Amino acid sequence: MKRLPVGGGADICWDMRPPGTPWIGIRSQTARPRSEPRLASTSSIIVAALGALLILAAPAHAQSPIIQGWLAANTVCKGGPSDDPKAQKACARRDEIGARLKRRGCEYQEDGDWWRCPH
Repeated sequence: MKRLPVGGGADICWDMRPPGTPWIGIRSQTARPRSEPRLASTSSIIVAALGALLILAAPAHAQSPIIQGWLAANTVCKGGPSDDPKAQKACARRDEIGARLKRRGCEYQEDGDWWRCPH
């Protein structure tokens, strides 16, 4: 290896290999080859992490159409002025759907406007 002087006391090292000698494939004598068990354990950790991610990212269970109808009517009922005919109709629809839900055994939870149903 030849060192070329550079101003300020630093120097640059230049490799004096013959032209055409590849950089690829040069490995030090102390380097160990990778073992397959290490690769297998790394792969299993990655697969386990991805599996956990898929379980946690699973979508929530869909609500029944009757509860979705109640939620939509409740939103319109609470969002409009009390003298608005559209809001009054939505409130009547919400009360009608709420009565059907109660007949099915569902309980209305006031803290958060949601229904708990046995099925």
